[in-house]
Amino acid sequence: MAEPLKELECFLDLVPVQLTRTNYFLWKPLFIRTLKAYDLDLFNIMEGVEQCPPQFATNDERDENPAYTDWIMKDQTCMAVITTTLSKSILPYTLGCTSSRALWLNLEIRFTTAAKSHCLRLKARMQSLKKGWMQSMEKYLNLAKEIANELADAGYPLEDCDYVGHVLRGLPSHYDDFVAWMRAGGDIAVTREELHGLLLQESRRRTQLEFIVQPLLIVGITVIIALFRPGCINSPLAFKVNAYLMCQWGLAQWKRALTCSVCRLALPLLPVTKWNMKLSCPFPWFSRYHHHRH
Repeated sequence: MAEPLKELECFLDLVPVQLTRTNYFLWKPLFIRTLKAYDLDLFNIMEGVEQCPPQFATNDERDENPAYTDWIMKDQTCMAVITTTLSKSILPYTLGCTSSRALWLNLEIRFTTAAKSHCLRLKARMQSLKKGWMQSMEKYLNLAKEIANELADAGYPLEDCDYVGHVLRGLPSHYDDFVAWMRAGGDIAVTREELHGLLLQESRRRTQLEFIVQPLLIVGITVIIALFRPGCINSPLAFKVNAYLMCQWGLAQWKRALTCSVCRLALPLLPVTKWNMKLSCPFPWFSRYHHHRH
């Protein structure tokens, strides 16, 4: 009795995955391949190739047929082998199955449609993948990788070229130059790992550039507003920028002001008055000009 149990444990080690509700197309070919190598007779019984022989011998004594006893033993062993590769959530579906063939067909009927539907949902998610405006590049790539891994677990792995195409299509418009550069080298195969590295590097470069350029643009716009339309100094853009200058300006804090300006400008700020502009503005001519015009 110990030998069959030991053989089942060995078979379980050979099958790398257990059947779940969504991975039938991955589990089925792996199981068939392993069962054929393990015992071809069991596979033939499961497929219905080897039919059950008559229970009794064709004689007057009605002796039990030895071939029948042997077939029943193999059939029950095959059922046990199938059951060892099922997850706990699938085990209730084995109830009522009296042969390995019946169990095999039951699993096929129940999970073929469910697995197809799951794969279609995953493919639709991958095709509609979009990087959100406030979503970091790392989170975007992790989401794409998660969907691709789920497709592989379901038995439909994505080729690297398809994965790269889906990820590039999901990038926002300000990455068009990067996408064009990637597509220009269409003859060069890029793996998903290489794509991740390139996108993370490009994202860091753009972030560093934004921290430098955006504050300078905002300061320039505010100065122009104050010079040519001083009546608009309390406009939403102007008072946010002047409050930013009032709170952040200074040689010692200039570098810090550049890197955190975008976050600071999003905070609710008080309107800027003539008094606090004179007190805090780094350009004396700017305060004098504004005071003279008013």
